[in-house]
Amino acid sequence: MEVITVTYRSPIDYALYQYTTELLAYFRLQIQADIYTQARAGSMQMAQSIHRQLQADKSARKAPNTLNTWQGNTYSPQYF
Repeated sequence: MEVITVTYRSPIDYALYQYTTELLAYFRLQIQADIYTQARAGSMQMAQSIHRQLQADKSARKAPNTLNTWQGNTYSPQYF
């Protein structure tokens, strides 16, 4: 057997309850929006960091490299 308890509240108590419920719902939405904004900003920073690293690697490959110059001037053992 189920028991249902009914509590009668005054209009002021109900208004306070409703206000608190709406305020908490608003805060939850605000927190979700902040989490989304922070995650997006973090992803953008990571993407920019990776892009800068790739650009640096690309420019390093274009620059004359002493290792590549040295390897280009070596002779194969079969020609000795």
